Amino acid sequence: MLMFDLGMIRWTRKHTFSWRNFLRHRRKGESIIDCCAAPGGKTLYIASLLSGQGMVYAIDINEGRLRILKEMAKLHQVDGVITTIHVDMHSYTDNNAMKCDTVLLDAPCSGLHVLPKGRLTLEQWRLEDMEELKNLQDELLDFASR
Repeated sequence: MLMFDLGMIRWTRKHTFSWRNFLRHRRKGESIIDCCAAPGGKTLYIASLLSGQGMVYAIDINEGRLRILKEMAKLHQVDGVITTIHVDMHSYTDNNAMKCDTVLLDAPCSGLHVLPKGRLTLEQWRLEDMEELKNLQDELLDFASR
């Protein structure tokens, strides 16, 4: 049976969390780790709030998307406060612990909110898929909190 039919998926129209509130409280001189950073919209915005004072460490598993983020940082003239780190957070052990003021983790989601609304798009999602995604999110939260 489909997850939609079981009542496990429902459509919402508004985001429940405002990034604006989080981002507005960044201060010059802060060090911030942005996990799962690519493609880099939040990273670039945070870097611009630092006004050249502080550092944003942009961590992502996708090297190509990090390369684009670096190019965009140069274009926006914030490359002096962004350091990209290409790593799979699963392999980033306690030996690589970083000190910072803030950790941002925008964990991968199902992406269902960007798909056209309708049953056909939901047929590809099984309970096992959602469980796997939940486990990935849990693991990323564990690694980000170290």
